[in-house]
Amino acid sequence: MLNSRRVARELALLTMSQVSNRGDKTPPSPGEMLGRAADMLATEARERLEEAAATLSTVEHTIHGHYIEMREEPLNRKDIEELLAGVDKAQEAIEIIGSALELPAMVALAGAEETRTFALSQVQRYMDHKAEIDKRLEDAARNWSVDRMASLDRDVMRLAVGELLWAPEIPVEVAINEAIELAKKYGMADSGRFVNGVLSRFAEEAATLRGNKPHVV
Repeated sequence: MLNSRRVARELALLTMSQVSNRGDKTPPSPGEMLGRAADMLATEARERLEEAAATLSTVEHTIHGHYIEMREEPLNRKDIEELLAGVDKAQEAIEIIGSALELPAMVALAGAEETRTFALSQVQRYMDHKAEIDKRLEDAARNWSVDRMASLDRDVMRLAVGELLWAPEIPVEVAINEAIELAKKYGMADSGRFVNGVLSRFAEEAATLRGNKPHVV
């Protein structure tokens, strides 16, 4: 189930590529940020639905072709494997459609004052501590400079480090786990693991700032 803070984190992430390159400390206005994010979400929804439609069309063609062949002679092993692959593709298309249908709800939540406020605080926190966050992130990543990181992974972690070190009201495990989910959703296959490995190095310090012990999955 979607919640306003998860949507706010996504909105903040969707604007970080522009915000992180600004020379000043002023984040975009709420109208700019929400307008840009809504456009991106709408585009993503359209692309996912188009991808699903193309996949289903391919599956329909495959199944129809084998149905015609089956009426003339029994299917061989290769035919059966192709049909099973078609079923898998159909399942992928259904999952794509499901994820696309979630996007309008995200756009609706993006209009809530609570969501806008939290998203802006995420962006502003990074802008206020940009140099230190990037330095700490580079130290934690060890063999990876900030410039060499995948831009999505870098921006996810920039926001998360801001939460861990300057937002003590947010539990450590929440900050890290939310970042991992964002990395999995928008990044590459190993983004979630990479983000988890780097951010876990902040867990002890972040927990100390909150006066408790870290509990990170």
